[in-house]
Amino acid sequence: MIAPQDEYNFLKDKLQNNEFLKVPKNNEYLCAFLEAKKRGGYKRIIYNKPCSYKTLVKKARNVVKVEDYFNKDFSEINEDDLLQYRDLLNDDKIFKSKTLVKWKETNKINSKTGNPIKKPYFEIEKTDKPLSHRTKEDYKENFCEFYRFIIEYERQNKGKQLNDITSFFRLRRPSDFQEIKVEWINDQEREKLLMNIRNEDFKALVQLSIMSGARPSEIIKVRYGQANNLYKNNKNKWVIHLPKIKAVSYKKYPFIIDLYEDELTSYFENKHFKEGDLVFKTTEQTFRKLMKHYSTKYLGKAYSPKILRKTARMIRSNAGYSTDWINKLMGHAPGTNVTAHYVNYEGITQENSANERLKGREFPSIKQHYEDLKLKTQAQEEHMKKMQEQIDIMLKERIQSKI
Repeated sequence: MIAPQDEYNFLKDKLQNNEFLKVPKNNEYLCAFLEAKKRGGYKRIIYNKPCSYKTLVKKARNVVKVEDYFNKDFSEINEDDLLQYRDLLNDDKIFKSKTLVKWKETNKINSKTGNPIKKPYFEIEKTDKPLSHRTKEDYKENFCEFYRFIIEYERQNKGKQLNDITSFFRLRRPSDFQEIKVEWINDQEREKLLMNIRNEDFKALVQLSIMSGARPSEIIKVRYGQANNLYKNNKNKWVIHLPKIKAVSYKKYPFIIDLYEDELTSYFENKHFKEGDLVFKTTEQTFRKLMKHYSTKYLGKAYSPKILRKTARMIRSNAGYSTDWINKLMGHAPGTNVTAHYVNYEGITQENSANERLKGREFPSIKQHYEDLKLKTQAQEEHMKKMQEQIDIMLKERIQSKI
């Protein structure tokens, strides 16, 4: 497998030789744009942070797909061109295409290994399916950023003033014109999945994802320690404070791992973490592969880790938590409109006992202890009530004696 930096250098060579994009001028623009993103800015333009080589290659491939439609110098695109492209995207008239990275051998030999040097080349394969909304947004964001760079590039180097036409590039969300069908894992499926996961680390990863509602990118970055995301408070209770991923998640607050996560508590205790240790030593790609394997085998459908986040929201909705509380738990901004992407309204059960049912059967390990714990809690409440009644009587007697 080629390293991202080698792939970027190969792509840069193609751009400099006018062999990557169809229009020569666009090769010049894209080469300058990628270098600016790599450095973190271009003259007056400042980017938040430099891009990785992997991200730069992805941006370049997206530009290839956009150029396939316009097939002209990007600086000559006008408002009507962009509006027509936007309408085609909104009406699902532009279909998916895959970037296939293939390998070819050159005549050069690696001096260290003696093997022929392989270089990649790209092919675009069209499909008959419309683009997903997320892919459309990627195209839009990449194009708008690239076009705004071209405006500055032309002004600095040619003294040419281009109008910013990107403000007209508005994409419809799926919820604007059709109902979103939210998938989630119900109680029976969830119990079946957890009972059949034999990998202890992966099972704990799934449990913590369901409990916290974390994004896959957040959960794999959880580290142990007071200065990090997972630690014990002064009451010896495990607390999780999910990391904030820049440009992805909103600020979240720390909370104690819930009662029904008894298995997680024992898992954390037995791991003997050191300060700064990653709690789950896995990659997002491995997380995705394992989730697909277990969900396909035991639930009959290939789910991505995102289904656990959606399931977390549905559990809390059924348990009667407020929308604001759930938004804080999941890192959604206040007043967010993403609820439609996370709530399956057909799956909402308006039951007063939903929260108790949740705690009693979320994970099999606590079933045998739950009823005893419930009785003890009730006994404590009754004892406190009697104590308060006795105190009230004593206060009344004192007041009467003074009178």
